[in-house]
Amino acid sequence: MRRCRGRLESVGFLLSFCLLFSLPALAGSPPLHPIWAAHEDEGGTGTDPVQAPPAQGPTSCVNGFAGAYPCRNVDLLAFLPLPEMGPPATQGSDIWGWTDAQTGREYALMALSHGVTFVDVSDPTRPRWLGFLPSETGKRSGNRDVRVYRDHAYIVADAVGPHGMQVFDLHRLRTITTPQTFKEDNVFTGVETVHNLDIDVDTGFAYLVGSNQCTGGLYVVDLQDPDNPVQAACYSAVDYIHDVQCVIYHGPDGRFSGHELCFASNVNYFTILDVTDKANIRQVARKSYSGVRYCHQGWLTEDHRYFLMDDEGDERNFNHNTRTYLWDLANLNDPRNFANYTHSTRAVDHDQYIHQGFVYQGNYQAGLRILDVKQVGAGRLEEVGYFDIVPDSDEPNFGGAWGAYPFFKSGIILVPGMQQGLYVLRRSDVAPPSQPCKAGAQTLCLAENRFRVEVDWTNQFDGSSGRALALPGTGDAAGYFAFGDPSNLEVMVKAIDDGSHWHLYYGQLTNLSFSLRVIDGETGKVSTYGNGKNNCGGIAELAPSDGHSHDAVWLGANPSILGHPGEGIEENASLVPVFEAGRKKNSCKKGGDAVCLLGNRYRARVTWTNQFDGSSGTAKGRALSGVTGSFAFTDPSNAELLVKVLTAEGDRTLVIWGAMTNLEYTLELTDTKTGEVRTFHNPAGTYCGGLNEL
Repeated sequence: MRRCRGRLESVGFLLSFCLLFSLPALAGSPPLHPIWAAHEDEGGTGTDPVQAPPAQGPTSCVNGFAGAYPCRNVDLLAFLPLPEMGPPATQGSDIWGWTDAQTGREYALMALSHGVTFVDVSDPTRPRWLGFLPSETGKRSGNRDVRVYRDHAYIVADAVGPHGMQVFDLHRLRTITTPQTFKEDNVFTGVETVHNLDIDVDTGFAYLVGSNQCTGGLYVVDLQDPDNPVQAACYSAVDYIHDVQCVIYHGPDGRFSGHELCFASNVNYFTILDVTDKANIRQVARKSYSGVRYCHQGWLTEDHRYFLMDDEGDERNFNHNTRTYLWDLANLNDPRNFANYTHSTRAVDHDQYIHQGFVYQGNYQAGLRILDVKQVGAGRLEEVGYFDIVPDSDEPNFGGAWGAYPFFKSGIILVPGMQQGLYVLRRSDVAPPSQPCKAGAQTLCLAENRFRVEVDWTNQFDGSSGRALALPGTGDAAGYFAFGDPSNLEVMVKAIDDGSHWHLYYGQLTNLSFSLRVIDGETGKVSTYGNGKNNCGGIAELAPSDGHSHDAVWLGANPSILGHPGEGIEENASLVPVFEAGRKKNSCKKGGDAVCLLGNRYRARVTWTNQFDGSSGTAKGRALSGVTGSFAFTDPSNAELLVKVLTAEGDRTLVIWGAMTNLEYTLELTDTKTGEVRTFHNPAGTYCGGLNEL
């Protein structure tokens, strides 16, 4: 077998070419959380285990089902099973999200029995698992919680001994290409076991509850230095707090405007605490309610007028349907449970969050439930959507959807399935928000920042992979991607508006596997395209959008064109090489219609003909690197052809070209060292390029 070498052999086509040839025990004994009563064995899998289904890609909600899942107005974008998110993953629990302000990428932080797993959900139809942060003590917990402040994750766990609060710098996720087992950046050891935490991002204080400190009350941690938390307060003049939300208050009770308040689910009570002065935390109110069994968790409406609360024990103990308790906070000293909302299922309700006028509830075996809160003042909620991750049961048993994370700007919703895994969902009854593209080292922006384009690649020969480097073209209609060496461009893309539709054109100079992802910032639609063996590119409609990805029209009448060099290539075989006497070696000179390649040895020119209107001309060339150049036929921003010349062992030289046009063209390549001229012709109506040995 011939062995190849050269400065580009480690990535891209040349490598491929060569290989083708050749809660227990807390101080004061606080009330046991109901789920722990069901499994006190260091975090079991619940009383009613549900078998994890297989991974699943985008599935629309049609006629009440998304595949096997009952649904309404919610589409499945992707499902990642527990076993695919890092061993040992025997159970999932809470979830949170992080958006990288620098790159705009979105990440899921899902708590598991043995730690926290990190998943890049920037392309929600193709979530990418990045790695796993193990539990500090190595023990599994049925209740692990995670929150984010200033690009850091803070992780606590219940009933696992001296776990403390782990600190993890999320910036580390930016460069991950291969899944890793992470080590935390720091551990806050002022507490050991903690049931839940909340962070007031406006003040930089974390509120830990259900811990082994403060009799399970409110333990306050200062995060002003996000890498080094310090204790700020300990409030124990209250019973065990199960969950809490802390905010700078801006509701109707003017006496507390601007105060930092915590709204606590306090097992038998709903409690409001004023934590403005950490040295003098005081109780504002404490109220119970009819039907109390285990005051579990709740969330404020965005105007801070109402509080929606769930009781985790009432459905099982009193045999009624799922119930959401509505509290009026017009007078903070006297909150009133003025109404309740009764659901259509009997499932136990769990964590809930309110965002942009809707409450997103993780109701265990009834899955995700979405309710409109605009009539909450009249004591009414309206269910507008759901996605049931336990299709065969809505019974009041533990297991299924723990909660939801609905706060991403992209509009996607994360739902953690305790026995299932990570569900990435999107509402189909609301338009996704607009998000203009921000260019980056790995992100290309096209069409006045409307479309964000990224490429992930995998070398199927040696298993290496990564995110491609982006190189903008002239203007914002086209651009290029390199898989490793920035001088070796492998993929080209462009977005063209034909007057009624935006179309994506893409071509390739590689036979490595890649996935091209396009996010429409105007509609939120994510389209993904993966190349098959020996494909040379494709064409796909991007907009108008129907909210779902379109299949690409694959290009390549001769599927072997990039698999077997020299085959299927249109070449003028009758051309007699021309040797010009006296020509200097490597004497290519750049010009408006020529590109010099491979150390100025080869001069590339392209002529074209438009078979539709008869026009013709010489393409405008642009050098992109020492080995790669592009050509535009009329509009300099509309790249039509990409050409590169590479060297191989034994004085072998390869020319590879790819096209994003179906116009007729001829590539002329002159070896200025020998004077030889080679031409390669593309007939009208075809899109593919080719490969040849020079």
